[in-house]
Amino acid sequence: TGSKLIEADAQRMATRIHDGATLSEALHHATYFPKNHHSTIELGEKSGTLDAAFQHVSKILYDEVLYTVDMFIRTFMGFIIAWFVLGYILTGAFILSF
Repeated sequence: TGSKLIEADAQRMATRIHDGATLSEALHHATYFPKNHHSTIELGEKSGTLDAAFQHVSKILYDEVLYTVDMFIRTFMGFIIAWFVLGYILTGAFILSF
Protein backbone atom coordinates (compact mmCIF):
# COMPACT_ATOMS: atom_id res chain seq x y z
CA THR A 1 0.00 0.00 0.00
CA GLY A 2 2.91 2.32 0.59
CA SER A 3 1.68 3.16 4.10
CA LYS A 4 3.71 1.65 6.92
CA LEU A 5 0.79 2.16 9.33
CA ILE A 6 -1.68 0.21 7.17
CA GLU A 7 0.95 -2.44 6.48
CA ALA A 8 1.56 -2.90 10.21
CA ASP A 9 -2.20 -3.06 10.83
CA ALA A 10 -2.59 -5.73 8.13
CA GLN A 11 0.28 -7.70 9.66
CA ARG A 12 -1.39 -7.63 13.08
CA MET A 13 -4.63 -8.85 11.48
CA ALA A 14 -2.77 -11.67 9.73
CA THR A 15 -1.17 -12.68 13.03
CA ARG A 16 -4.57 -12.76 14.77
CA ILE A 17 -6.02 -14.93 11.98
CA HIS A 18 -2.99 -17.22 12.11
CA ASP A 19 -3.54 -17.58 15.86
CA GLY A 20 -7.11 -18.75 15.29
CA ALA A 21 -9.24 -15.61 15.17
CA THR A 22 -11.88 -15.24 12.50
CA LEU A 23 -11.54 -12.54 9.87
CA SER A 24 -14.30 -10.47 11.46
CA GLU A 25 -12.59 -10.73 14.86
CA ALA A 26 -9.31 -9.59 13.35
CA LEU A 27 -11.04 -6.71 11.57
CA HIS A 28 -12.65 -5.68 14.84
CA HIS A 29 -9.17 -4.88 16.20
CA ALA A 30 -7.97 -3.23 12.99
CA THR A 31 -7.32 0.50 13.15
CA TYR A 32 -7.72 1.41 9.49
CA PHE A 33 -10.68 -0.72 8.39
CA PRO A 34 -13.95 1.24 8.64
CA LYS A 35 -15.79 0.17 11.78
CA ASN A 36 -19.25 0.52 10.22
CA HIS A 37 -18.52 -2.37 7.80
CA HIS A 38 -17.55 -5.00 10.40
CA SER A 39 -21.05 -6.39 10.65
CA THR A 40 -21.28 -6.84 6.86
CA ILE A 41 -18.05 -8.85 6.83
CA GLU A 42 -19.14 -10.87 9.88
CA LEU A 43 -22.48 -11.69 8.25
CA GLY A 44 -20.73 -12.73 5.02
CA GLU A 45 -18.35 -14.88 6.99
CA LYS A 46 -21.14 -16.66 8.89
CA SER A 47 -23.36 -17.14 5.81
CA GLY A 48 -20.57 -18.30 3.51
CA THR A 49 -20.93 -15.29 1.21
CA LEU A 50 -17.76 -13.46 2.17
CA ASP A 51 -17.00 -12.57 -1.45
CA ALA A 52 -20.37 -10.85 -1.83
CA ALA A 53 -19.85 -9.04 1.49
CA PHE A 54 -16.47 -7.71 0.35
CA GLN A 55 -17.95 -6.66 -2.99
CA HIS A 56 -20.71 -4.80 -1.16
CA VAL A 57 -18.24 -3.04 1.17
CA SER A 58 -15.98 -2.28 -1.78
CA LYS A 59 -18.83 -0.65 -3.71
CA ILE A 60 -19.82 1.48 -0.73
CA LEU A 61 -16.24 2.63 -0.12
CA TYR A 62 -15.74 3.34 -3.83
CA ASP A 63 -18.91 5.45 -3.90
CA GLU A 64 -17.75 7.34 -0.82
CA VAL A 65 -14.41 8.12 -2.49
CA LEU A 66 -16.15 9.32 -5.65
CA TYR A 67 -18.45 11.55 -3.61
CA THR A 68 -15.52 13.01 -1.66
CA VAL A 69 -13.51 13.70 -4.82
CA ASP A 70 -16.56 15.24 -6.49
CA MET A 71 -17.17 17.55 -3.53
CA PHE A 72 -13.50 18.55 -3.46
CA ILE A 73 -13.53 19.37 -7.18
CA ARG A 74 -16.76 21.39 -6.86
CA THR A 75 -15.37 23.33 -3.91
CA PHE A 76 -12.06 23.95 -5.66
CA MET A 77 -13.81 25.11 -8.84
CA GLY A 78 -15.96 27.46 -6.75
CA PHE A 79 -12.83 29.07 -5.33
CA ILE A 80 -11.29 29.39 -8.80
CA ILE A 81 -14.43 31.04 -10.20
CA ALA A 82 -14.63 33.37 -7.19
CA TRP A 83 -10.95 34.27 -7.67
CA PHE A 84 -11.49 35.21 -11.31
CA VAL A 85 -14.68 37.18 -10.58
CA LEU A 86 -12.93 39.05 -7.79
CA GLY A 87 -9.97 39.70 -10.10
CA TYR A 88 -12.25 41.15 -12.80
CA ILE A 89 -14.08 43.32 -10.28
CA LEU A 90 -10.87 44.65 -8.75
CA THR A 91 -9.32 45.21 -12.19
CA GLY A 92 -12.42 47.11 -13.30
CA ALA A 93 -12.42 49.20 -10.13
CA PHE A 94 -8.71 49.95 -10.59
CA ILE A 95 -9.20 51.00 -14.23
CA LEU A 96 -12.22 53.17 -13.40
CA SER A 97 -10.30 54.94 -10.65
CA PHE A 98 -8.09 56.62 -13.27
